[in-house]
Amino acid sequence: MIYQDPALIRLLSILIPFPIIGIVFLYIAFKVLKRSRSQLSLTLSAFYIVIGIALLINVVFLLITPTRIDILLFILYFLTSYLTLFAFIFIVVFIHNLLKVGSIYSFKKYSIIILVYGIGCFILLIAVPDGIRISSETNWVPEYSWTFLVVEYVFYTCFITISTLIYAIRLYHKFKDKNLKKKLRYFILGILGMISILYGIVLFNTWQNITFKTVWSVAVFFIMIPSAVSIYYGIGQNL
Repeated sequence: MIYQDPALIRLLSILIPFPIIGIVFLYIAFKVLKRSRSQLSLTLSAFYIVIGIALLINVVFLLITPTRIDILLFILYFLTSYLTLFAFIFIVVFIHNLLKVGSIYSFKKYSIIILVYGIGCFILLIAVPDGIRISSETNWVPEYSWTFLVVEYVFYTCFITISTLIYAIRLYHKFKDKNLKKKLRYFILGILGMISILYGIVLFNTWQNITFKTVWSVAVFFIMIPSAVSIYYGIGQNL
């Protein structure tokens, strides 16, 4: 049956929602950049663009899987995994940038932060022995080890989740206007939704539980788009 086939669940959970979500993310990035080309807008749009590209690469990966060109498939999967993890540093930088509006915080410093995190993401994806298994042996369905899940969760929580929450709370206390606070709540809610996506994706590829995989395949669509829109209408459209 369909709900008992992990490969088919993954196929349907990617081919149907991911092109839609990817296009929505790229469209929001276009809307942000159309309004402004400031450092803030460039940073936020980078998050949407990187996630959008990662989703579309994943679709391409799935479509060409029948070719069995191992090296190409491995590169495409590595790219989508790397970009998905890497994208979230732009959220951290964006919120920190909001806190520093009106003060001097150089583009060079932000570039160094992004570069260091990017290197960390690369090391994470290749450093855990047998952390990610994906090949013709797994029918090109990724299988993560529980060790990899723990390492990635610790890395992601320390660098992204905790930093985001700290900056978001500081930003909320900094805003005094009630209308701005209301918009910021939508923004923070959207960010928390997006942050939860990474945890869900890693668990999806680790826990071989058909019920969870089926539920998550549906839930991801209803989390990502509302979260992306909430971030945009909370803060992004006012940049």
